[in-house]
Amino acid sequence: MKKVIILVAMLLTGFLCIAQEDLKTVPMELVGVWKNLDNEFLKINLYGQFKRVKPNGAIVSEGKIEVTASEYFLKQEIRVYRKDVDDHYSLGYVVNDNVFVVTKPHKPQEAWVFERVTRNY
Repeated sequence: MKKVIILVAMLLTGFLCIAQEDLKTVPMELVGVWKNLDNEFLKINLYGQFKRVKPNGAIVSEGKIEVTASEYFLKQEIRVYRKDVDDHYSLGYVVNDNVFVVTKPHKPQEAWVFERVTRNY
């Protein structure tokens, strides 16, 4: 009986860990709809799913992001996992209430500047 209880406890712990992995969220300051200088829109939801679209609605990129910070919060990073193409990378970023600046993938010397359109996704 003791072994059965231990086995059940181990299984429940494993399921809870998997469930928590799916519930990772991004900072609320990133959630919403953003517009860049090329009139493209970037939509980010609370769970890190994102989609960048052209003004005509064509999808430029989509996938999932995770946000990390160094131990002293001097460097903030977004890890991008694209689902439209087989690619993943890390980007540096800064954000305030209405402006989001993020480096371009594979070109860290260049960046996009996004202006907040809405906080709702």
